Amino acid sequence: MAVVDDALPLTFDPCVRDYAATVDLPVSALTFVPTAATTGATIRVNGVLVASGTEATPVDLNVGKNSVSVVVTAEGGATTTYTIVVNRTTAVGLETRLPGGSAVALSGSTLVIGNVSTGESDGGAREEVSVFVRDRGQWKEQARIRAGNGDRTDGFGGCGPRTDHAASTTAV
Repeated sequence: MAVVDDALPLTFDPCVRDYAATVDLPVSALTFVPTAATTGATIRVNGVLVASGTEATPVDLNVGKNSVSVVVTAEGGATTTYTIVVNRTTAVGLETRLPGGSAVALSGSTLVIGNVSTGESDGGAREEVSVFVRDRGQWKEQARIRAGNGDRTDGFGGCGPRTDHAASTTAV
């Protein structure tokens, strides 16, 4: 069993039936690629039939615990069920895991992280905002906006990014 984009750290062992893993908030779905050990077996991921070695329909993840079942039925009719409990963290969990991250705003497939850039050549620290967009399960940085007019204490006013979901606008 594999997970597309390695979003879930899962080492599969056919003798182990129950798994638990945690993913960060930006991971909103997982795609599994189950492979049968023998020919003639059928595989269902959350009740949906999947051909061995092909991608299953993506499994949407809610914040919190999500249960994914993989049922393998041998040609003779014997079944084996594997259960994967995936815990999708909250925004607070994500923010505390970001080094230097002082503020996070998430809307759909856009993530904005405000942080402080340290180690400047003049010894100062400047605030910056990074904009990431999720594409096929991968977060890619699209832009980095830095406060700056040459002053070693440049900043955005200490508010960090804010998202107005109704207006689809993020302000810094």
